[in-house]
Amino acid sequence: MAVNTKALQISALSESHATALQDSALLLTRFFFDAVNDLKRGISYEDTWLAEYLPARYRARYDDAFGRQFLTCFLTVSAQLWSSEPYRPTCVADQLAFRALLEFAQAALEERGIEPEFGPAWEKAFDNLGVDALFDVAHAVEPRLEFANWFRTLDSADPVHPSIRFQDRVVTRIS
Repeated sequence: MAVNTKALQISALSESHATALQDSALLLTRFFFDAVNDLKRGISYEDTWLAEYLPARYRARYDDAFGRQFLTCFLTVSAQLWSSEPYRPTCVADQLAFRALLEFAQAALEERGIEPEFGPAWEKAFDNLGVDALFDVAHAVEPRLEFANWFRTLDSADPVHPSIRFQDRVVTRIS
């Protein structure tokens, strides 16, 4: 389901909100890169920034390979928000990445004493796929939101990033 970014135009936001989104994209990129490196070194998922933004019910599945895929989605989503194309989560992980970005920006605004009101279009985009259910362990998860489907395309017209899409077809790793 597409969320038209004409309603999510960064330029339509106040300077404080646009700056909070941009700062959040930059900071979370750094934090998520650090988290991937931490996971690779064997540090527990709970001790990384990913723990703040991913459903705890799947914590045993979050390793450095997952972290790299999620980081790729986060970078893709961040770039999409500044493009003129409609924001369309291509997979569940994209929606989780968008959710993390908006949550971080909202917290940054609150810390500055600014009401984090992005508007109804942003709120709709915040949980376009219903991923909030993933954070409630008492709530049953729809099959399309199951962990095994997080990096699978929601619509064949919207392919996921190639570094994720071709993961199963790569026979050898080139360093």
